[in-house]
Amino acid sequence: MAEGRRKKSQQLGLFDNPRPRIGAPAQPVATSIAAAQAIAEIAPTLRGKVYQAIATTGDRGATRNELVESTGIKLQTICARVWELTGMGLIYQTDESRGGGKVLRARRC
Repeated sequence: MAEGRRKKSQQLGLFDNPRPRIGAPAQPVATSIAAAQAIAEIAPTLRGKVYQAIATTGDRGATRNELVESTGIKLQTICARVWELTGMGLIYQTDESRGGGKVLRARRC
């Protein structure tokens, strides 16, 4: 690097996670690896949609099934994004249940 020149740092977006808690896939089997590769480019977008859906519910929160209904995203994808968002510290699962599912809430900043 030339003297006096500094490398510009690139700021990450809210849903970019440079160091995920555990890398995808959750299971090191061919189908899980293929699924993780297939979704790699859109995962941050889906993560943002899931976070926004949870955050907009406020104190009421949302269950995974309610997120499926409100976003149109498949349950398997909702569960994976919830796992990521929990690992990032952006949401948490409460002890409350509704309709057979645990209630999720966004952490307040």
